[in-house]
Amino acid sequence: MTAFLPSPGLKARPAWRRGAALLVAVVVLLSAAGCREPPGADGIPTGTAWFRFAAPSSAHPDREIRVYTYRPAAHGADDPILFVMHGASRNADDYRDRWIEAADRYRLLIVAPRIDEDDFSWEEFRLGGVVRNREALPVPADGPPRSDWTFTLMERLFDHVRAVTGSRRDHYDLFGHSAGGQFAHRFTLFLPGARTGTILAANAGWYTFPTTNVRFPYALAGFPTRPPLGPPDYAGMFGKRLVLVLGTADTERDRNLLKTPEADAQGPHRLARGHAFFTAGQTLAVQMGLPFRWEVVEVPGVGHSSADVVPHVARWLYGG
Repeated sequence: MTAFLPSPGLKARPAWRRGAALLVAVVVLLSAAGCREPPGADGIPTGTAWFRFAAPSSAHPDREIRVYTYRPAAHGADDPILFVMHGASRNADDYRDRWIEAADRYRLLIVAPRIDEDDFSWEEFRLGGVVRNREALPVPADGPPRSDWTFTLMERLFDHVRAVTGSRRDHYDLFGHSAGGQFAHRFTLFLPGARTGTILAANAGWYTFPTTNVRFPYALAGFPTRPPLGPPDYAGMFGKRLVLVLGTADTERDRNLLKTPEADAQGPHRLARGHAFFTAGQTLAVQMGLPFRWEVVEVPGVGHSSADVVPHVARWLYGG
């Protein structure tokens, strides 16, 4: 611990005054921590921080989320913005921290929203809010409006980040691992018009295939095709840069892997399911005569670990 000493030639303050000053400093720090916005003139300071962001829906008008951030000192208005989606543990701060080294190297602003399990159902996270609960499957024709989708929330958060930082970026990249990878690939399917540059879905446990031969949520059969949801935008979804990041050692059938008959039909493990999802999309795009921009990036020797995946992804996406 550093000892702060009085400057040469100055008398040390009495102990009671030093204590009072320390108390004031603590109060100021605690007040700043509880603010709706993090400290700093531009709203997102350098280093690690967090802030609250309004996330209302028609069912939860007062709902908020915590957003964890990391901003390198060198990050400027033209540098990349990366949204990072946590996994099933919903530990957004840990996921942010795993990107700090890469953020410093590539001048990335990291934005990691926490989709809290107390306020967001399983479906509002993994399925992006296109349904609110499992009892709503198959999807009713009058499902949640797009404004209630968690996918749409990311767009509003991007507007906020741009406003408080003065960023000139017109798009953001999005990375999700495991359950976050589920969120990321479905984001591509259901909101292809979002201002995302590259979407990276890493080691997702199971997928919503773009085909219509299996019922939602394993594919798109049964999903409403009339307003307010509308038909699938195949040109949009296949035209997005969706990158499936797959660890070649992610082949365990662990307790967190979904093992329903429909999920197992996609493959026995995460590696196989990722390749099957890619192939299904590629085949359908060829049949429709549509440009196809999806990619697969394999990470040799890596299993189901976001910490091991991140350095490879960062170099691949930003290091070129």
